[in-house]
Amino acid sequence: MDTRAYRLKCLEGCAVFEVDLPKIVDFKSALLKCAVAMASDEHRAPDELEKEPSPDPQQEIPDKDLAPQLYASSVERVAADLATDEWWGKLISAGFKVGGANDRGSPAPPTIWVLEGLLYYLKEEEAMALLRRISSNCAPGTLVFADFMNEFSTHLSNELQTQFYFHSDWPEELLPTLGYARVRVSQMGDPDANFGLIHDSPLSLFHRLRQIPRYCKLAPDGSPCRRLFLVQFSVA
Repeated sequence: MDTRAYRLKCLEGCAVFEVDLPKIVDFKSALLKCAVAMASDEHRAPDELEKEPSPDPQQEIPDKDLAPQLYASSVERVAADLATDEWWGKLISAGFKVGGANDRGSPAPPTIWVLEGLLYYLKEEEAMALLRRISSNCAPGTLVFADFMNEFSTHLSNELQTQFYFHSDWPEELLPTLGYARVRVSQMGDPDANFGLIHDSPLSLFHRLRQIPRYCKLAPDGSPCRRLFLVQFSVA
């Protein structure tokens, strides 16, 4: 449920596109309407609120005056399955500009992609196709941010009651073969990937993992090294 378009001032003047499964898009739209309705209630007199029930996220609420305030210039939600080929055509139909010339004949600008909590839910061929689609259609300099699981992390599927598929122990070796350059890999807990929340405590799992060379698949105690990489890369 990403809300960057509504909370990041740096997105002023930017067009934002969100691609997700249809049921997620519908639920998010309803939830945002509900949130705006509830926020507006905070400015109403208590006796007025007592006469009305709380808004229901599943209930149809008129769009008028219930659109959250955007920092981005626009946001388009595209209902599509990223595991299939349909999403790209739907994204283009929603107004996304590819790397060629735009309607005025000038080059389309580079874009920023955030593949957050996504790739490891796709099968290998699906994830590779998605990454190739971006690199082959977007302008040079386009930035991509993604998180990658290593192989042992995908073995958590049973424990977490979900299914993980795609993985890469060495994203910096994989991505150049898919049309990307300037690959920067960080592990959770690194100085540029701790978000002020993860500290170098001996008790911290992330801290202990960072002390073990990445080529080691097992920790000294024999437990598997399960790593999550935060990766930044750009279209070559």
